Amino acid sequence: AASAGGSAVTAEELWLRGAAAFCQGRQQGRLADGLADFEASVEAEPRAAARQLFVATLRALLGRDGEAKAGYAAAIAADASSPHAYLELVMFLEARGLRGEAREVATQAIAAGARWADPWQ
Repeated sequence: AASAGGSAVTAEELWLRGAAAFCQGRQQGRLADGLADFEASVEAEPRAAARQLFVATLRALLGRDGEAKAGYAAAIAADASSPHAYLELVMFLEARGLRGEAREVATQAIAAGARWADPWQ
């Protein structure tokens, strides 16, 4: 991405711009505000697992399930040992009645060494 002056915009700048738009839009009930900047940020820096997770969750809230699922997978790929993306993906899948897929993801989490405090794990 480039700014008006022609210089490259960093992933951090894109994220901050997205956050400002998101916060302002959210006050008016618009969850999608800032999403394009958030997406550009994770595209510029795909190893940013926490950002990937946020974008995936926002997509899920907006009903963009296919993109959300891909985003959770990207967050896991960015940090396979972190439990957060696995847990969010499991909850996302269970909420859509995809219990078998959710169980597979939980199994992958255990194999990767990612643990969360849940009695069933």
